[in-house]
Amino acid sequence: SSVFLSNCTIWVEGITDRIYLRKYIDLFQRDSDIQFKEDIHYTFVEYGGNNITHWSFLNSEDSDHPNIQVERLCGKSFLIADNDGINQNPNSKKARRNLELQQRLKDRYYGLNSREIENTLALPIIKSVLIDYAGSNASNLNFKRAFDEKNLKTQPLGKFIESSVEGLYKKFAAESGTLKDKLNFAKKAVGKLKRIEDLSQEAILLTEKIYNFIKENNFN
Repeated sequence: SSVFLSNCTIWVEGITDRIYLRKYIDLFQRDSDIQFKEDIHYTFVEYGGNNITHWSFLNSEDSDHPNIQVERLCGKSFLIADNDGINQNPNSKKARRNLELQQRLKDRYYGLNSREIENTLALPIIKSVLIDYAGSNASNLNFKRAFDEKNLKTQPLGKFIESSVEGLYKKFAAESGTLKDKLNFAKKAVGKLKRIEDLSQEAILLTEKIYNFIKENNFN
């Protein structure tokens, strides 16, 4: 039955993480001698943000109700976690949790430097997506000086867009500041990614780590 199982798993917070990373991996390995295939060499698992506390990546909070044993399900796993502003609040519950994950998983853990996976998009890609959304009103868009790498990295993407672009015809930020329509934005954005040069530095760094993890668990 092992021929029907992927050799390793990539754990991500949600569907948009999977959409972006699938595209990043595709672009990264196009010029590689080895082409890995999803659901054969690796598989994505969506753990749903705070639901990570249900899995044995972290210690059980209640010994009478232990966490699900990841190793019993898939022993070779790589986990990616959003930043969500923990640099500004290093004593938060999420910051402590991410530190525990890093200590436990070591090279099999990657905590984003950017706030969320959407924030790993390069500025020209975000700009192109916003122009597409605007359509015939694109000439009304004004990308202010605040439309820069520093703000993109640290702010929720919806808030970043609305605070750094004038002339938007629709609302992009949810109440939390994150993107209001993450899924459709993701689909538009990956459609703009044609080559490795379209990726940001963090996107390339993260994808290289994932690729090497997949390689290690398929040839060792």
